[in-house]
Amino acid sequence: SSRILTRIFSNGSFKEGGRFYRGWWQNVTREYRKHITLDGKKTAEYDFSQLNPHMIYFAHHLEMGSEDAYDRVLDGEHRDIVKQAFNAMIQARSPLNKKPIDINLDSLEMNWKDLRQRILDAHKPIQHLFFDGLGNKLQFEDSCIAESVMLDFQKIDAPALPVHDSFIMHHGYGGELEESIRRGFYERFNNDVPIKSEIIKEMPSLPYEEQSDNLSVEEILKGEVEYSQWQDRDRMWRDRKR
Repeated sequence: SSRILTRIFSNGSFKEGGRFYRGWWQNVTREYRKHITLDGKKTAEYDFSQLNPHMIYFAHHLEMGSEDAYDRVLDGEHRDIVKQAFNAMIQARSPLNKKPIDINLDSLEMNWKDLRQRILDAHKPIQHLFFDGLGNKLQFEDSCIAESVMLDFQKIDAPALPVHDSFIMHHGYGGELEESIRRGFYERFNNDVPIKSEIIKEMPSLPYEEQSDNLSVEEILKGEVEYSQWQDRDRMWRDRKR
C-alpha cells in the first residue's frame, strides 16, 4: 500500500504548493476514514479551521475580526459552498467570470456572479488578493505547518496522517495538535496564530460510541479499543511467520 508521503510543489518553485500526497488514507472517502485504526486504537480526524483566511489577513498585516470567514458571506448558511468558492477565487490567476465546474450551486438561490460578489464584499480588506494565484503560496505555508506537526508527533511515536487540511490521529489528541499548529504558525509568521477560538475541529467519528475528551497521551497509547481486531490480526500474522 502507499505509505510513503510525497511533497508536490507547483509552478517550478519550492515556495509554492508542497502539500503531502500519495498516502493510501487520502484516497479513502471521509465516510470511511472514521473506521481507520492506528495500532488497533480508534482515530479521529481533526480539521484546520479557517487557517487559510487567517494566513492571508495576517501575512498582509490586516485584521479579519472574530466572525467566521465563511459564515459572514451568507449569514451562516451554505458554509461548505462558500469555503469552496473562496478557495477557488484565491487559487485562480484571473477573474472567475464562469462558475468552476466542481462547485454546485443548486442549493443556493443565487448564481455564481452573485456569490462571487458576496465573497468580495465580505472580505473587502483583501479584495485585491483574489484572482492573483495566491493559493499555491498559501499551500506552501500550510504544508510547512503540517510538516512541523508531523515531526512533533513523530518524537512521541504518534502517527499524524495528513489529509491536506486535516489530520487523522489517535482519538483525544486535539489539545496537543492545537498547540503544535500554533507552534508551527509561529515558526512561519514569527507571531502567534491570530485565532482566539479553537483552530481545529474534530470531524464526526464512529457513530453511537461514547468518546472521552479527557484522555491523556498515555491512556491513548495504552488503551484498548473493542471494535478493532488489529491485535488479533497482528498475532495471526506473527504466528504465520514462525
